[in-house]
Amino acid sequence: LPPVHFVSISTEVYMDQYYIDLGLVARQWEWLRQDLMRANANRSEAPWIVVGGHRPLYCSCDGDCDGASETLRDGVWDG
Repeated sequence: LPPVHFVSISTEVYMDQYYIDLGLVARQWEWLRQDLMRANANRSEAPWIVVGGHRPLYCSCDGDCDGASETLRDGVWDG
């Protein structure tokens, strides 16, 4: 099994629809962007990059996702 670059992010920063700390979101986004750029430059040493968080980006269940997956994807992709 080749080396893996693991990244864990807070998915909760996108979930509070009434109070979103945009400063926290921006800091995490910039940190993630920088980390992934460094990891991508090191693909010869660690070819796999895995990003995970508490909430799933995609969900195939009936009713258990309550829109959280879409909210998270919107937060990530709109960054």
